[in-house]
Amino acid sequence: MTVALAFVAIISGASVGSFGNCVAWRIQKGMKWWGNERSVCPACSAPIRGYDNIPILSYMVLRGKCHKCGTKIPVKYLLAEVGGAVAAVVIAYLWVG
Repeated sequence: MTVALAFVAIISGASVGSFGNCVAWRIQKGMKWWGNERSVCPACSAPIRGYDNIPILSYMVLRGKCHKCGTKIPVKYLLAEVGGAVAAVVIAYLWVG
């Protein structure tokens, strides 16, 4: 497996994990999971900025806290993103070799 393929797998897998988190959270709250509705902080309702929504990286840069109110973001969101990235790398490795 090439470095480029591994990089694409990590980005894709982390993005799928992040999207899965978003869908699960919205369904749990009785919201629709499609459309133009922006994600917000559950504590202060501040919109999640685009550059604060980069899987794994944003969690580390923000130190696991909301950019506006500082409320802690549960580590389960990071774990789902990392899990998606790992799963994608494993799948790519098994598929391509």
